[in-house]
Amino acid sequence: MNVIRLTTSEEVVKYWELFREGLSVIRAYEGESSTEQSYLKLLLELVSHGNDTWFGVVISGGPISYAVVTNSTPPFATSKTFVVSSFYHVPGQHDATFALMHAFEQWAKENDVKSYVVTTRRQSGPALHCFSSGRYGFKKSYRAFEKQL
Repeated sequence: MNVIRLTTSEEVVKYWELFREGLSVIRAYEGESSTEQSYLKLLLELVSHGNDTWFGVVISGGPISYAVVTNSTPPFATSKTFVVSSFYHVPGQHDATFALMHAFEQWAKENDVKSYVVTTRRQSGPALHCFSSGRYGFKKSYRAFEKQL
């Protein structure tokens, strides 16, 4: 699967029509009340943060899969840490999850990121099961999964 990393506002606008419908499905699934325009504005804001944000998308003919990973390095830390701030994949589409994970990890290693964290909400049982299965390489803590790179 091909991961597209969006890094400029021009890319967001270029790909917007391709995954706008998928984002609508995701918003409905997650119970978000945001409008398409507010989501587009958020995406444009995210890509303006340069190397403090990684935004990757997998488009596979239906609803998209995506991940947004942001810099959360505390002041005076000796290594960079990022947090997965937003993530969605089509249920059962684990190939997209692996593709996003590998693309981010490759970028992270090239940018001296030493670890990243995935946090989940209490009601996200499938996500907890998925990340605690060991197949993604995370070490488990309570609703947070960290991976050293």
